[in-house]
Amino acid sequence: VLWPMLAANTAMADLASRIEDKDVQVVVVSWENWPEKPERGSGKQRPIRDVSLQVDSKSHRIQTQNVKVLFSDTLLLHLPNAFDRFVRVTISGCSSDMMVESALRAGILAGGKPWNFLGCSNSMLGGDDVNTYMMQGTHDEIAAFRATNFPSLGRKPVAKQIKYTGLLMTKLRAVVQLPADVAINCAGDVERNKFCFTDGCGAISPALAEHLRNAIGVSSVPCVWQVRYCGHGKLCKGILLVDDKLDGHQIIFRPSMQKVEIGGSLDEDLRGRLGVVNWSKPFGLAKLSNQAVALLSAAVPQEVLRGFHEEHLAAVERATECPMAAQMLLAQIHEMPLWKKLKSSYGSILPPKCFQELFDRQESMLHGRGPKLRLHIPLFSSRMLFGACNPALDLPAGTCFVQVTVGGRRQTIVGTVIVFRNPSYALGDIRVLQAVELPQCTTTDCILFSALGERPAADEMSGGDLD
Repeated sequence: VLWPMLAANTAMADLASRIEDKDVQVVVVSWENWPEKPERGSGKQRPIRDVSLQVDSKSHRIQTQNVKVLFSDTLLLHLPNAFDRFVRVTISGCSSDMMVESALRAGILAGGKPWNFLGCSNSMLGGDDVNTYMMQGTHDEIAAFRATNFPSLGRKPVAKQIKYTGLLMTKLRAVVQLPADVAINCAGDVERNKFCFTDGCGAISPALAEHLRNAIGVSSVPCVWQVRYCGHGKLCKGILLVDDKLDGHQIIFRPSMQKVEIGGSLDEDLRGRLGVVNWSKPFGLAKLSNQAVALLSAAVPQEVLRGFHEEHLAAVERATECPMAAQMLLAQIHEMPLWKKLKSSYGSILPPKCFQELFDRQESMLHGRGPKLRLHIPLFSSRMLFGACNPALDLPAGTCFVQVTVGGRRQTIVGTVIVFRNPSYALGDIRVLQAVELPQCTTTDCILFSALGERPAADEMSGGDLD
Protein backbone atom coordinates (compact mmCIF):
# COMPACT_ATOMS: atom_id res chain seq x y z
CA VAL A 1 0.00 0.00 0.00
CA LEU A 2 1.42 3.38 -0.99
CA TRP A 3 0.32 6.10 1.40
CA PRO A 4 -0.53 9.38 -0.44
CA MET A 5 1.49 12.46 0.37
CA LEU A 6 -1.61 14.67 0.51
CA ALA A 7 -1.03 17.59 -1.85
CA ALA A 8 2.72 17.01 -2.11
CA ASN A 9 1.90 15.66 -5.53
CA THR A 10 -0.37 17.42 -8.08
CA ALA A 11 -2.15 14.24 -9.13
CA MET A 12 -2.90 13.42 -5.51
CA ALA A 13 -4.24 16.92 -4.93
CA ASP A 14 -6.52 16.65 -7.97
CA LEU A 15 -7.81 13.28 -6.79
CA ALA A 16 -8.50 14.70 -3.33
CA SER A 17 -10.49 17.56 -4.84
CA ARG A 18 -12.74 15.06 -6.64
CA ILE A 19 -13.74 13.18 -3.48
CA GLU A 20 -17.38 13.90 -2.76
CA ASP A 21 -18.16 15.99 0.31
CA LYS A 22 -20.09 13.15 1.94
CA ASP A 23 -17.01 10.94 1.83
CA VAL A 24 -14.71 13.49 3.49
CA GLN A 25 -15.01 13.92 7.24
CA VAL A 26 -12.89 16.37 9.19
CA VAL A 27 -12.47 15.18 12.77
CA VAL A 28 -12.82 18.02 15.28
CA VAL A 29 -11.09 17.84 18.66
CA SER A 30 -12.58 20.29 21.15
CA TRP A 31 -10.45 22.75 23.13
CA GLU A 32 -11.13 21.04 26.46
CA ASN A 33 -9.73 17.77 25.09
CA TRP A 34 -6.55 19.39 23.72
CA PRO A 35 -3.83 18.93 26.39
CA GLU A 36 -1.16 21.50 27.11
CA LYS A 37 2.54 20.74 27.11
CA PRO A 38 3.58 19.08 30.39
CA GLU A 39 5.94 21.07 32.60
CA ARG A 40 8.11 18.06 33.30
CA GLY A 41 9.39 15.53 30.81
CA SER A 42 10.07 11.82 30.99
CA GLY A 43 13.85 11.60 31.14
CA LYS A 44 15.35 12.59 27.80
CA GLN A 45 12.26 11.72 25.79
CA ARG A 46 10.13 14.41 24.17
CA PRO A 47 6.37 14.94 24.66
CA ILE A 48 3.90 14.71 21.80
CA ARG A 49 0.11 14.71 21.64
CA ASP A 50 -1.37 11.37 20.58
CA VAL A 51 -4.82 11.60 18.98
CA SER A 52 -6.69 8.26 18.99
CA LEU A 53 -9.45 8.01 16.40
CA GLN A 54 -11.96 5.15 16.34
CA VAL A 55 -14.27 4.09 13.51
CA ASP A 56 -17.83 3.67 14.82
CA SER A 57 -19.06 0.21 13.77
CA LYS A 58 -22.66 1.42 13.26
CA SER A 59 -22.32 4.80 11.57
CA HIS A 60 -18.90 4.07 10.00
CA ARG A 61 -17.85 7.58 11.00
CA ILE A 62 -14.50 8.39 12.55
CA GLN A 63 -14.75 9.70 16.10
CA THR A 64 -12.22 11.01 18.61
CA GLN A 65 -11.56 8.38 21.27
CA ASN A 66 -9.07 10.32 23.38
CA VAL A 67 -6.14 12.70 23.24
CA LYS A 68 -3.17 12.19 25.55
CA VAL A 69 0.44 13.21 25.86
CA LEU A 70 3.02 10.52 25.16
CA PHE A 71 6.78 10.64 25.54
CA SER A 72 8.89 9.38 22.68
CA ASP A 73 12.12 10.12 20.85
CA THR A 74 12.40 10.81 17.14
CA LEU A 75 14.48 13.34 15.22
CA LEU A 76 11.23 15.12 14.33
CA LEU A 77 10.54 15.85 18.00
CA HIS A 78 13.89 17.63 18.32
CA LEU A 79 12.83 20.37 15.93
CA PRO A 80 11.99 23.75 17.54
CA ASN A 81 8.46 23.96 19.02
CA ALA A 82 7.82 20.34 18.01
CA PHE A 83 5.06 19.88 20.60
CA ASP A 84 3.00 22.67 19.04
CA ARG A 85 3.81 21.73 15.44
CA PHE A 86 3.32 17.95 15.27
CA VAL A 87 0.88 15.34 16.55
CA ARG A 88 0.73 11.57 16.32
CA VAL A 89 -2.58 10.19 15.03
CA THR A 90 -3.78 6.60 15.47
CA ILE A 91 -6.84 5.33 13.55
CA SER A 92 -8.21 2.01 14.82
CA GLY A 93 -11.12 -0.20 13.88
CA CYS A 94 -11.01 0.73 10.19
CA SER A 95 -11.36 -2.05 7.62
CA SER A 96 -11.64 0.21 4.56
CA ASP A 97 -8.52 1.63 2.89
CA MET A 98 -10.69 4.26 1.23
CA MET A 99 -11.99 5.46 4.60
CA VAL A 100 -8.44 5.75 5.95
CA GLU A 101 -7.33 7.60 2.81
CA SER A 102 -10.27 9.96 3.09
CA ALA A 103 -9.51 10.64 6.77
CA LEU A 104 -5.84 11.34 6.06
CA ARG A 105 -6.73 13.70 3.23
CA ALA A 106 -9.24 15.58 5.39
CA GLY A 107 -6.93 15.89 8.41
CA ILE A 108 -8.22 17.03 11.79
CA LEU A 109 -9.21 20.31 13.39
CA ALA A 110 -7.76 20.54 16.90
CA GLY A 111 -6.97 23.42 19.20
CA GLY A 112 -8.76 25.65 16.72
CA LYS A 113 -6.17 24.90 14.00
CA PRO A 114 -5.96 22.52 11.01
CA TRP A 115 -3.61 19.52 11.16
CA ASN A 116 -2.74 17.54 8.05
CA PHE A 117 -0.78 14.45 7.09
CA LEU A 118 3.03 14.72 7.17
CA GLY A 119 4.33 11.14 7.05
CA CYS A 120 5.05 7.91 8.91
CA SER A 121 7.96 5.53 9.47
CA ASN A 122 8.08 1.89 8.30
CA SER A 123 7.60 0.64 11.85
CA MET A 124 4.37 2.65 12.16
CA LEU A 125 2.77 0.69 9.29
CA GLY A 126 2.84 -2.65 11.11
CA GLY A 127 -0.20 -3.88 13.00
CA ASP A 128 -3.93 -3.41 12.61
CA ASP A 129 -4.02 0.31 13.41
CA VAL A 130 -2.98 3.19 11.16
CA ASN A 131 -0.32 5.40 12.78
CA THR A 132 0.84 8.66 11.22
CA TYR A 133 2.27 12.06 12.07
CA MET A 134 0.35 15.22 11.25
CA MET A 135 1.65 18.76 11.16
CA GLN A 136 -0.16 21.97 12.07
CA GLY A 137 -1.00 23.85 8.90
CA THR A 138 -2.87 23.68 5.62
CA HIS A 139 -1.98 21.30 2.78
CA ASP A 140 -0.11 24.12 1.02
CA GLU A 141 1.89 25.01 4.13
CA ILE A 142 2.95 21.40 4.68
CA ALA A 143 3.84 21.03 1.02
CA ALA A 144 6.02 24.15 1.39
CA PHE A 145 7.67 22.60 4.48
CA ARG A 146 8.59 19.50 2.46
CA ALA A 147 9.79 21.50 -0.54
CA THR A 148 12.00 23.73 1.63
CA ASN A 149 13.52 21.04 3.84
CA PHE A 150 13.67 18.24 1.22
CA PRO A 151 14.41 20.12 -2.04
CA SER A 152 15.01 16.97 -4.12
CA LEU A 153 12.10 14.96 -2.71
CA GLY A 154 9.51 16.12 -5.25
CA ARG A 155 11.40 14.35 -8.05
CA LYS A 156 11.07 10.96 -6.34
CA PRO A 157 8.13 8.51 -6.43
CA VAL A 158 5.49 8.92 -3.72
CA ALA A 159 6.63 5.72 -1.95
CA LYS A 160 10.18 7.11 -1.68
CA GLN A 161 8.85 10.44 -0.43
CA ILE A 162 7.04 8.65 2.40
CA LYS A 163 10.04 6.45 3.14
CA TYR A 164 12.57 9.27 3.41
CA THR A 165 10.46 11.75 5.36
CA GLY A 166 9.63 8.81 7.62
CA LEU A 167 13.28 8.60 8.68
CA LEU A 168 12.63 11.67 10.84
CA MET A 169 9.86 9.69 12.55
CA THR A 170 11.74 6.47 13.32
CA LYS A 171 11.39 5.60 16.98
CA LEU A 172 14.80 6.01 18.62
CA ARG A 173 16.32 4.62 21.77
CA ALA A 174 18.10 7.93 22.28
CA VAL A 175 19.17 11.14 20.55
CA VAL A 176 22.75 11.95 21.54
CA GLN A 177 24.34 15.37 21.34
CA LEU A 178 27.67 14.91 19.55
CA PRO A 179 30.87 16.56 20.83
CA ALA A 180 31.73 19.97 19.41
CA ASP A 181 34.89 18.61 17.75
CA VAL A 182 33.15 15.75 15.92
CA ALA A 183 34.24 15.26 12.31
CA ILE A 184 31.61 13.97 9.84
CA ASN A 185 33.40 12.52 6.82
CA CYS A 186 32.47 10.61 3.70
CA ALA A 187 34.15 7.52 2.23
CA GLY A 188 33.32 5.73 -1.00
CA ASP A 189 31.37 2.50 -1.20
CA VAL A 190 32.91 -0.77 -2.38
CA GLU A 191 31.07 -1.55 -5.62
CA ARG A 192 31.51 -4.33 -8.13
CA ASN A 193 29.28 -5.91 -10.80
CA LYS A 194 26.60 -3.29 -10.01
CA PHE A 195 26.47 -4.53 -6.40
CA CYS A 196 27.37 -2.50 -3.32
CA PHE A 197 29.30 -4.51 -0.71
CA THR A 198 29.18 -1.77 1.93
CA ASP A 199 25.54 -0.79 1.39
CA GLY A 200 24.39 1.00 4.56
CA CYS A 201 27.58 0.44 6.58
CA GLY A 202 29.76 3.31 7.79
CA ALA A 203 32.30 3.68 10.59
CA ILE A 204 32.73 5.38 13.96
CA SER A 205 35.83 6.04 16.03
CA PRO A 206 36.29 4.24 19.39
CA ALA A 207 36.35 7.55 21.29
CA LEU A 208 32.99 8.62 19.83
CA ALA A 209 31.53 5.14 20.48
CA GLU A 210 32.58 5.56 24.11
CA HIS A 211 30.79 8.93 24.13
CA LEU A 212 27.60 7.24 22.91
CA ARG A 213 27.96 4.51 25.53
CA ASN A 214 28.21 7.07 28.33
CA ALA A 215 25.26 9.05 27.00
CA ILE A 216 23.01 6.00 26.76
CA GLY A 217 24.30 4.17 29.84
CA VAL A 218 25.18 0.70 28.52
CA SER A 219 27.77 -1.35 30.39
CA SER A 220 30.25 -1.91 27.54
CA VAL A 221 30.98 -0.25 24.20
CA PRO A 222 28.97 -1.91 21.40
CA CYS A 223 30.81 -2.55 18.15
CA VAL A 224 27.82 -1.67 15.94
CA TRP A 225 25.43 1.29 16.20
CA GLN A 226 22.24 1.56 14.14
CA VAL A 227 21.65 5.29 13.58
CA ARG A 228 19.81 8.12 11.87
CA TYR A 229 21.58 11.42 11.19
CA CYS A 230 20.23 14.65 9.72
CA GLY A 231 22.88 17.24 8.98
CA HIS A 232 25.60 18.42 6.60
CA GLY A 233 23.07 18.53 3.77
CA LYS A 234 22.06 14.85 3.99
CA LEU A 235 19.62 12.59 5.82
CA CYS A 236 21.54 9.39 6.57
CA LYS A 237 20.46 5.92 7.63
CA GLY A 238 22.50 2.81 8.41
CA ILE A 239 24.93 1.23 10.84
CA LEU A 240 28.28 2.48 12.14
CA LEU A 241 31.02 -0.09 12.78
CA VAL A 242 33.65 0.80 15.36
CA ASP A 243 36.99 1.20 13.54
CA ASP A 244 40.08 1.12 15.75
CA LYS A 245 42.05 3.03 13.10
CA LEU A 246 39.96 6.18 13.52
CA ASP A 247 41.17 8.65 16.13
CA GLY A 248 39.34 11.45 17.90
CA HIS A 249 35.61 11.89 17.41
CA GLN A 250 34.85 10.75 13.86
CA ILE A 251 31.93 9.36 11.88
CA ILE A 252 32.21 8.11 8.31
CA PHE A 253 29.08 7.96 6.17
CA ARG A 254 29.09 6.31 2.77
CA PRO A 255 27.02 7.42 -0.26
CA SER A 256 24.76 4.37 0.18
CA MET A 257 23.78 5.74 3.62
CA GLN A 258 22.88 9.23 2.34
CA LYS A 259 19.22 8.86 1.42
CA VAL A 260 18.08 12.36 0.54
CA GLU A 261 19.29 15.97 0.45
CA ILE A 262 18.03 18.35 3.12
CA GLY A 263 17.81 22.13 3.19
CA GLY A 264 16.05 25.00 4.90
CA SER A 265 16.34 25.05 8.69
CA LEU A 266 16.29 21.25 9.03
CA ASP A 267 20.06 20.97 8.64
CA GLU A 268 20.78 23.68 11.21
CA ASP A 269 18.16 22.46 13.71
CA LEU A 270 19.29 18.81 13.79
CA ARG A 271 23.00 19.00 13.00
CA GLY A 272 25.08 17.71 15.89
CA ARG A 273 22.47 15.20 17.04
CA LEU A 274 22.77 11.47 16.35
CA GLY A 275 19.65 9.32 16.59
CA VAL A 276 20.41 5.85 17.96
CA VAL A 277 17.92 3.17 16.89
CA ASN A 278 19.73 0.15 18.34
CA TRP A 279 23.16 -1.33 19.01
CA SER A 280 24.88 -4.73 19.08
CA LYS A 281 24.32 -6.74 22.23
CA PRO A 282 26.40 -9.49 23.83
CA PHE A 283 23.65 -12.10 23.95
CA GLY A 284 20.70 -12.69 21.65
CA LEU A 285 19.65 -16.15 20.53
CA ALA A 286 18.44 -16.66 17.00
CA LYS A 287 15.13 -18.46 16.51
CA LEU A 288 13.64 -20.70 13.88
CA SER A 289 10.44 -19.09 12.64
CA ASN A 290 7.70 -20.72 10.57
CA GLN A 291 9.32 -19.33 7.45
CA ALA A 292 12.82 -20.54 8.34
CA VAL A 293 11.58 -24.07 9.15
CA ALA A 294 9.68 -24.22 5.84
CA LEU A 295 12.81 -23.27 3.88
CA LEU A 296 15.25 -25.43 5.82
CA SER A 297 13.01 -28.48 5.50
CA ALA A 298 13.98 -28.64 1.82
CA ALA A 299 17.59 -29.47 2.71
CA VAL A 300 17.75 -30.39 6.41
CA PRO A 301 16.53 -33.84 7.52
CA GLN A 302 13.15 -33.75 9.24
CA GLU A 303 14.49 -35.55 12.30
CA VAL A 304 16.98 -32.74 12.89
CA LEU A 305 14.31 -30.05 12.81
CA ARG A 306 12.01 -32.24 14.88
CA GLY A 307 14.78 -32.65 17.44
CA PHE A 308 15.09 -28.87 17.79
CA HIS A 309 11.34 -28.60 18.25
CA GLU A 310 11.14 -31.38 20.84
CA GLU A 311 14.02 -29.87 22.79
CA HIS A 312 12.21 -26.53 22.79
CA LEU A 313 8.91 -28.08 23.95
CA ALA A 314 10.70 -29.95 26.74
CA ALA A 315 12.16 -26.65 27.96
CA VAL A 316 8.69 -25.07 27.88
CA GLU A 317 7.26 -27.96 29.91
CA ARG A 318 9.94 -27.44 32.58
CA ALA A 319 9.07 -23.74 32.90
CA THR A 320 6.61 -24.33 35.78
CA GLU A 321 9.09 -26.54 37.64
CA CYS A 322 12.50 -24.95 37.09
CA PRO A 323 13.18 -21.21 37.66
CA MET A 324 15.92 -21.15 35.01
CA ALA A 325 13.59 -22.72 32.43
CA ALA A 326 10.89 -20.18 33.37
CA GLN A 327 13.31 -17.31 32.90
CA MET A 328 14.38 -18.59 29.48
CA LEU A 329 10.77 -19.10 28.38
CA LEU A 330 9.70 -15.60 29.39
CA ALA A 331 12.81 -14.07 27.82
CA GLN A 332 11.93 -15.74 24.49
CA ILE A 333 8.45 -14.18 24.42
CA HIS A 334 9.62 -10.82 25.84
CA GLU A 335 7.71 -11.22 29.13
CA MET A 336 10.50 -10.35 31.56
CA PRO A 337 8.21 -8.15 33.73
CA LEU A 338 6.34 -11.36 34.58
CA TRP A 339 9.65 -12.98 35.55
CA LYS A 340 10.35 -10.09 37.92
CA LYS A 341 6.93 -10.59 39.56
CA LEU A 342 7.65 -14.30 39.98
CA LYS A 343 11.01 -13.55 41.60
CA SER A 344 9.52 -11.04 44.01
CA SER A 345 6.88 -13.56 45.14
CA TYR A 346 9.42 -16.32 45.84
CA GLY A 347 8.87 -17.94 49.24
CA SER A 348 5.17 -17.11 49.54
CA ILE A 349 2.98 -19.81 51.10
CA LEU A 350 0.24 -19.71 48.46
CA PRO A 351 0.95 -19.73 44.71
CA PRO A 352 0.93 -16.09 43.54
CA LYS A 353 -1.48 -14.87 40.87
CA CYS A 354 1.42 -14.34 38.50
CA PHE A 355 2.07 -18.10 38.60
CA GLN A 356 -1.24 -18.58 36.75
CA GLU A 357 0.04 -16.14 34.12
CA LEU A 358 3.08 -18.37 33.67
CA PHE A 359 0.77 -21.39 33.24
CA ASP A 360 -1.19 -19.47 30.60
CA ARG A 361 1.97 -18.62 28.64
CA GLN A 362 3.13 -22.21 28.87
CA GLU A 363 -0.25 -23.53 27.73
CA SER A 364 -0.26 -21.15 24.78
CA MET A 365 3.17 -22.27 23.57
CA LEU A 366 2.48 -25.98 24.07
CA HIS A 367 -0.93 -26.10 22.44
CA GLY A 368 -0.82 -23.26 19.97
CA ARG A 369 -3.41 -20.97 21.48
CA GLY A 370 -3.68 -17.33 20.56
CA PRO A 371 -4.63 -15.61 17.28
CA LYS A 372 -1.11 -14.35 16.53
CA LEU A 373 0.94 -17.33 17.72
CA ARG A 374 4.13 -17.82 15.74
CA LEU A 375 6.70 -20.57 15.84
CA HIS A 376 9.92 -19.38 17.51
CA ILE A 377 12.30 -22.23 18.31
CA PRO A 378 15.44 -20.91 20.03
CA LEU A 379 18.77 -22.27 18.87
CA PHE A 380 21.31 -22.24 21.67
CA SER A 381 24.29 -22.50 19.28
CA SER A 382 23.24 -19.36 17.45
CA ARG A 383 23.18 -15.59 17.67
CA MET A 384 21.06 -12.77 16.31
CA LEU A 385 23.68 -10.32 15.02
CA PHE A 386 24.09 -7.15 13.03
CA GLY A 387 25.81 -7.71 9.69
CA ALA A 388 28.61 -5.34 8.69
CA CYS A 389 31.52 -5.02 6.29
CA ASN A 390 35.07 -3.79 6.88
CA PRO A 391 36.87 -3.71 3.48
CA ALA A 392 40.26 -3.29 5.17
CA LEU A 393 40.15 -6.85 6.51
CA ASP A 394 40.31 -8.44 3.02
CA LEU A 395 38.12 -11.39 3.98
CA PRO A 396 38.07 -13.90 1.11
CA ALA A 397 34.81 -14.38 -0.77
CA GLY A 398 32.52 -16.92 0.88
CA THR A 399 33.96 -16.30 4.35
CA CYS A 400 32.92 -14.23 7.34
CA PHE A 401 34.23 -13.28 10.76
CA VAL A 402 32.10 -14.01 13.82
CA GLN A 403 33.22 -13.23 17.36
CA VAL A 404 30.66 -13.41 20.18
CA THR A 405 30.64 -12.84 23.92
CA VAL A 406 30.31 -16.02 25.98
CA GLY A 407 30.48 -15.77 29.75
CA GLY A 408 31.96 -12.28 29.52
CA ARG A 409 34.77 -13.40 27.21
CA ARG A 410 35.28 -13.17 23.47
CA GLN A 411 34.93 -16.39 21.52
CA THR A 412 35.78 -16.62 17.83
CA ILE A 413 33.64 -18.99 15.79
CA VAL A 414 35.60 -21.03 13.23
CA GLY A 415 34.10 -23.39 10.67
CA THR A 416 30.88 -23.73 8.72
CA VAL A 417 28.03 -21.39 9.69
CA ILE A 418 24.49 -21.02 8.35
CA VAL A 419 23.41 -17.40 7.90
CA PHE A 420 19.95 -16.09 7.04
CA ARG A 421 17.80 -13.03 7.61
CA ASN A 422 14.12 -12.28 7.90
CA PRO A 423 12.29 -12.23 5.65
CA SER A 424 13.68 -15.00 3.43
CA TYR A 425 11.67 -16.26 0.49
CA ALA A 426 13.71 -19.02 -1.17
CA LEU A 427 16.11 -21.72 -0.10
CA GLY A 428 18.93 -19.82 -1.83
CA ASP A 429 18.39 -16.94 0.63
CA ILE A 430 19.96 -19.15 3.32
CA ARG A 431 23.73 -18.96 2.92
CA VAL A 432 26.44 -21.34 4.09
CA LEU A 433 29.69 -19.48 4.85
CA GLN A 434 33.05 -20.32 6.35
CA ALA A 435 33.83 -18.43 9.55
CA VAL A 436 37.57 -17.71 9.82
CA GLU A 437 39.96 -16.37 12.43
CA LEU A 438 41.29 -12.82 12.33
CA PRO A 439 43.59 -12.40 15.34
CA GLN A 440 43.95 -8.65 14.72
CA CYS A 441 40.17 -8.00 14.67
CA THR A 442 38.42 -6.95 17.89
CA THR A 443 34.88 -6.61 16.50
CA THR A 444 32.52 -8.56 18.77
CA ASP A 445 28.84 -9.58 18.65
CA CYS A 446 28.62 -8.87 14.94
CA ILE A 447 29.12 -10.82 11.71
CA LEU A 448 31.55 -9.26 9.24
CA PHE A 449 31.01 -10.14 5.58
CA SER A 450 33.58 -10.14 2.78
CA ALA A 451 33.99 -7.17 0.43
CA LEU A 452 35.40 -9.49 -2.25
CA GLY A 453 33.74 -11.82 -4.73
CA GLU A 454 31.06 -11.47 -7.37
CA ARG A 455 28.13 -10.54 -5.11
CA PRO A 456 27.72 -9.40 -1.48
CA ALA A 457 26.60 -12.10 0.96
CA ALA A 458 23.92 -9.75 2.33
CA ASP A 459 22.45 -9.26 -1.14
CA GLU A 460 22.39 -13.03 -1.69
CA MET A 461 20.01 -13.24 1.28
CA SER A 462 16.77 -12.05 -0.36
CA GLY A 463 18.42 -8.87 -1.69
CA GLY A 464 19.33 -7.52 1.73
CA ASP A 465 21.77 -4.79 2.72
CA LEU A 466 23.50 -3.73 5.94
CA ASP A 467 21.40 -0.75 7.06
